[in-house]
Amino acid sequence: MKTSTIEVRDMLSVFSVDEVEKRIGEVPGVESVTVNFAAGNAAVRYDETRLDNADIKSAVLRRAAKLTVVAPTGFKSIDGQGAQAQTAEGMVFLGNRLLIDTQKLALGPLEADAARLQGEGRTVVHVAQNGTVIGLIAIADAIRPTAKAAVAKLCERGIEVVMLTGDNAGTAKRIAADLGITSVLSDV
Repeated sequence: MKTSTIEVRDMLSVFSVDEVEKRIGEVPGVESVTVNFAAGNAAVRYDETRLDNADIKSAVLRRAAKLTVVAPTGFKSIDGQGAQAQTAEGMVFLGNRLLIDTQKLALGPLEADAARLQGEGRTVVHVAQNGTVIGLIAIADAIRPTAKAAVAKLCERGIEVVMLTGDNAGTAKRIAADLGITSVLSDV
């Protein structure tokens, strides 16, 4: 058995990690597949007497060429919460915790991860499909290189700097602390 890494970013734009693993796993001679979503690749363990790396890539490309992507319908932006759209797989919601609560969706096993990520100062985007929260996207806001110096200059001139943001309290406090801002209004 041999293991190779192949690019699957295009497949991940259409399918879930589980579906990509399933589809590659259907290639004769493939023993196991582990997708790394963040890297956009997959580690594929296969029988090198039946396949080589090029065979796997060709099979993946042939399967990807047959894919059809159906555009979502009924897209709706939900002010201060996120968005929703109907897809071939069902209704999808993408947004903040307020959206999830408003739609009466349970975070289930993702509750602890959402709390941890938010506590680390990340903005957490919740992904739900067909009434089930299926994932989280954690975003870390980057501070502009000149921001800290600009805040310091304002403070030197006696100007009180206040951060007003729609970000959650954890994210706002992390960024404010990095910039030397003590007054923060978040979740607005």
